[in-house]
Amino acid sequence: MSSTYARSAGAGCDDDWMRIRSTRDSVAMGDDVDAPHEQVLDVADGTTFGDVVDHVLASGYLARIAGGEATWLVVVERVHAVVAQQWSTASWLTDPQSQAPDSIHFQYLAQRDPREVLAVMIGAAR
Repeated sequence: MSSTYARSAGAGCDDDWMRIRSTRDSVAMGDDVDAPHEQVLDVADGTTFGDVVDHVLASGYLARIAGGEATWLVVVERVHAVVAQQWSTASWLTDPQSQAPDSIHFQYLAQRDPREVLAVMIGAAR
């Protein structure tokens, strides 16, 4: 884990740190028990949106499904990126180098083809 995430969640934030709350959709009825699947990260001020999403992808926070092809949208008021279980990185619609927001939601799109989802999102952004 990079030094950006050196503090454990719940340690409290001060002027040099910010707290980011992430939630994700459930992927099955049994997964609903823990909804909204909240995760809290304390990150250094200046951490980018892309760094936070990369950390979330590497952490195993997003549920993995049988078949290995879950598709997710990264949402903060609007869609910022498409991520997929079979991809190692996010495909961004906005600047991943922007400041990390204080809240992120990961919307589950089941096994929809992430390339098609990305194409639709790019078309909608025009």
